[in-house]
Amino acid sequence: MSDAASPHTSSVETQTARRRAFDARLSRVSDWLNPILVKETRQATKSIGFAMVFLFFLAISWFVLVATTIAAGDSLETRPWGEDFFSWFYGVLSFATMVIVPFTAYRSLLTEREHNTYELLSISTLKPQQVVRGKLASAMLQVFLYYAAIGPFIAFASLLQGFNVLYVSWALACSFLWSLALCALLLLISVASNFRQWQIISLIGSIVMLLWGWGLVLTMVVGSGLEREMDDLWFWFTTAIVIVFGLSYVALVLRITTARLTFAAGNRSTGIRILLVVQFWMLMLLAIGMAFFDPVIGLDDEFQTTMAVLSGIHWSVAGVFIGAESDFLSRRIRARLPKRTLARWLIIPFLPGGSRGLILVLGHAVAMVLILCAVSVLGGDPKGGLSGLAMGLHVCIWTGLAAALTRWGRRVSYRIGPMHVRLVVFLLFLAIFIFSLVPFMLGNGRIQAEFSWIYAWNPGLMVTMIHESRMFVGVVVGVSLLSSAAVLVQAFNARAIARGIRQVMQDTGPGSA
Repeated sequence: MSDAASPHTSSVETQTARRRAFDARLSRVSDWLNPILVKETRQATKSIGFAMVFLFFLAISWFVLVATTIAAGDSLETRPWGEDFFSWFYGVLSFATMVIVPFTAYRSLLTEREHNTYELLSISTLKPQQVVRGKLASAMLQVFLYYAAIGPFIAFASLLQGFNVLYVSWALACSFLWSLALCALLLLISVASNFRQWQIISLIGSIVMLLWGWGLVLTMVVGSGLEREMDDLWFWFTTAIVIVFGLSYVALVLRITTARLTFAAGNRSTGIRILLVVQFWMLMLLAIGMAFFDPVIGLDDEFQTTMAVLSGIHWSVAGVFIGAESDFLSRRIRARLPKRTLARWLIIPFLPGGSRGLILVLGHAVAMVLILCAVSVLGGDPKGGLSGLAMGLHVCIWTGLAAALTRWGRRVSYRIGPMHVRLVVFLLFLAIFIFSLVPFMLGNGRIQAEFSWIYAWNPGLMVTMIHESRMFVGVVVGVSLLSSAAVLVQAFNARAIARGIRQVMQDTGPGSA
């Protein structure tokens, strides 16, 4: 009997040993996972709220399936009902992944700060980027669960006529990435400010933004007819470009969120500035590449103007935030300065400080103007280069104004901080923008030469003036005004820039001050 039972016993022991080895390997793998992801996942699985929302999601999907099937009746096998079924299922899925999950991510990080539990995380070995990535990974895990739950319903729709597999795959993949972007953006909004009033405004604004965005995406996917464009190679090229740049801005948003959670003595700026530079050169490489590989589009003045406007917006927004930074360097940052002189010169534009940030922004504004002017010369049309020049001058003006106002504000009162300056600059730009539209609207939407000195302060009207062949004199006046303003504003910042450079080059370490 014992001899007969021996092979069975040994096989059972072998299987047990294999299971234990697999459990041990799985345990080691789980140790590599983000602790915040594990914590958030455990809380979500034990949460009654998540369970109720998930069951409600399944119930609505099931109701849509049954109701639409009954409504279709005998025509289910003869008419192209696949597109209608997918539209309903996509509406349910998109609401869950583009409204519920991003708002949950927003509340998750905001609750940590409201209940003062983030302080406990900050004194642990967890870094701010681990906290942010864990929150984002938890949100995307919920998105994946909703995708898995809707999968059988979409599989049923795929069996019907009128179901476009390629278009559905594209829509679902892009929607997943859009959910990723929304979750990252809502995480940033949740840490934007500690003021109670801002939290109330951000809560209402986030809900409105999510609902509006959901309706916009739903309209675009369901009723836009994009499936007819999928045979065009440019459709896929444009999709790839949008995804690459979109993911780069997701990385930027996550980096800014991490900076908001980093201690004040830490280096909050360098990582953000590096990403801004990478994004700019990606855009310039696109402009140069299109000029050489597809001159019909790349050398077109409208394409070049688009590149100029996008680059100008990129550096204007970034420049206002960078220029309003304090020039103070903490002991921790100074202790990590490189010892070599050349390395210090190279790292100056990337170190915290509004004056040092001006070097970065102005340098890339000049690079933008030179590249777009060179491309416009190849195309034989100066409009793209002039648009780049106009946008570059606006970048210099508004970035320099933010830096100067920041220094003047600190001299008036220590209570005036970077956010106050950024708000003042935004309101000033808005006031000038509205004022410049008055003669344009009174002229029945026509650009008038006698008001070119007003149009110049509005980037959109300045670019429009450049594309009007009869406005040559107005363009000269506008460029002259913008150039004078840019030189004047930067003259106020020249001493601060020199002081910011000396602060880095002459620093001998934390013990020197």
